[in-house]
Amino acid sequence: MSCCTAPSSPRSDHQQSFSPAAGGEGAALTRPSRGAMYALAESIASISRTRVAYCRRRRLTGSVALLTYVATDGAPRAVFHGVLLCGSVWECPVCRLRLCAHHASEVERVVEAHRTAHGDDAVLLLTLTVRHAHQHGLRALRQGVAEAWRLTAQGSWWARLDALLGLPLSRTRAGELRTTPKLGVIRALEVTHGAHGWHVHLHAVLLLGRALPDDEREALARRLHQRWRARVVRALGPEHAPDRAHGVDLRPLRCHPDYLTKLGLRVADPSAPVAKHGNRTPLQIAHAYASKRHPADAALWQAYCAAMRGARMLTWTHGLRAHYGADETLDDAVATTPEGQAHHSLGVIPADLWHALGAIPHARVHVLEAAERGGAPEVERVIRRLLGLASAPRPVLVPPEE
Repeated sequence: MSCCTAPSSPRSDHQQSFSPAAGGEGAALTRPSRGAMYALAESIASISRTRVAYCRRRRLTGSVALLTYVATDGAPRAVFHGVLLCGSVWECPVCRLRLCAHHASEVERVVEAHRTAHGDDAVLLLTLTVRHAHQHGLRALRQGVAEAWRLTAQGSWWARLDALLGLPLSRTRAGELRTTPKLGVIRALEVTHGAHGWHVHLHAVLLLGRALPDDEREALARRLHQRWRARVVRALGPEHAPDRAHGVDLRPLRCHPDYLTKLGLRVADPSAPVAKHGNRTPLQIAHAYASKRHPADAALWQAYCAAMRGARMLTWTHGLRAHYGADETLDDAVATTPEGQAHHSLGVIPADLWHALGAIPHARVHVLEAAERGGAPEVERVIRRLLGLASAPRPVLVPPEE
């Protein structure tokens, strides 16, 4: 029996600028450039909270240093040093792009290591949903979904599942290192908005200690549905109880070749139609506001940001990262630390010029691109062009001190 279906949105590595897409429903998923996310962040600054609105804009030092480094993909990258970085994966398009890239690489390494050790059929993708309607607030929904999952993944039945299908994961308890079988779970939260209000999904990659044949997987899916439905009723109420067709989907990961998109770790171009049934992703709501300035989109975006504050992007079974040699890094540290190790300073931008650049749309990303393209001479040329400065003895990029 074949379980695989064609993905709804084929992958594309094309990087697209901040502009409306020509494609309709079913168009290829496109990923945004850094410039697109900078442009979007600038366009929604007026409806963002202060820390997010000032991300990569507010100086924290007397002048702003411009650093370059070689990224993990071998490409040159430039960053500003001495500016505020908010680190918000939910509210900041630029930080989200960086954080998702980091977590996607981390998840991919662990999943591929598990596939090598245990085979393709030892990796499953679980999707869990609940019923929803316009009157249901997003914060209550996402907290209720999280509580329903907590109730699902505990108790004697789940302990037996751990014993049957778990990995030997280690953790320290009362100062003693203990190794016990635990099901490896990497869980992510997905939120969209449509005609029936906010729609909350959980997607979880299940890493099993052995391959699961089709009949066992189908039996597990049936039992998970019964358990999930009962816990949803307990956490959220009977009006949220899902039916069998939509509440639980459990498939081998090979049926979802772009599972990182399911986990929200592939940031799609906000102008491209990636959600189903007319629903919009949060970035699409932000893009709609940036394009048309509708107050309803502003209200939706702000409601989303307030409701998601404090939520975690990914949740891992304790000990799973260590089992595969992956280090746990907090999102704030990821967002505020360049990915390269050796950094070269091209110089510093004086405070007055930094603020002058801030008044020009997209000027800062033009400076970063210039640094990556041609180093300090190209940065000097681009800043002078942006600010309308003629050649003069005063440099616009002060060389770094030796």
